[in-house]
Amino acid sequence: MKFWSCSNRNREVAMEYRSPAEIAAALEIQMLNDTPALQALRCRLGPEVPVMIVSADERCIPPGLRGVSANSVQDPWGPPREIIAVELGERSGDLAVVACRSAQDLAWFRQANPAFQEGLVTVWNEWTLLWLRSDARPKNVVAAAGWMWLTRGAIPVSWPGQSQALIHTDGPTVQAGFAKGQWPPALL
Repeated sequence: MKFWSCSNRNREVAMEYRSPAEIAAALEIQMLNDTPALQALRCRLGPEVPVMIVSADERCIPPGLRGVSANSVQDPWGPPREIIAVELGERSGDLAVVACRSAQDLAWFRQANPAFQEGLVTVWNEWTLLWLRSDARPKNVVAAAGWMWLTRGAIPVSWPGQSQALIHTDGPTVQAGFAKGQWPPALL
């Protein structure tokens, strides 16, 4: 069954699908592949890291990271309703995120943990997100003091079509031994 076709330089390319689910999956793959910001992050997090397109208010996203801050978007139509998120946990090679609200807190944390000095830091909704791979997977901890330890769920990184990655500090994901780290008291 032929659902749609597109022409590419006078060449007709027909795409055949058997179900709406296959069409949706193909469109999602295309949107992910056509988002330069995501490709930049995949270079740092690894090409195998699971990503998904979800509603900006999806429950799998920690509450402080849901939605899109309006000052992050330079679009006349406002913030996007769908975002691209990275799945944390076992499927992502034990990716985890330490998030904080304050630049001073991030500076303290990185100074207390020299291994994190060169680690990848992204920003989302005025949170700074330090990406790491952890040997321990305790439950997510969200502290009122402006800290989060996240090992489960989906972490927003971009939106479909976004050209510039929201990278604050470029670097690799660092392997972290949870027991060896100096953690803020709010996360213990």
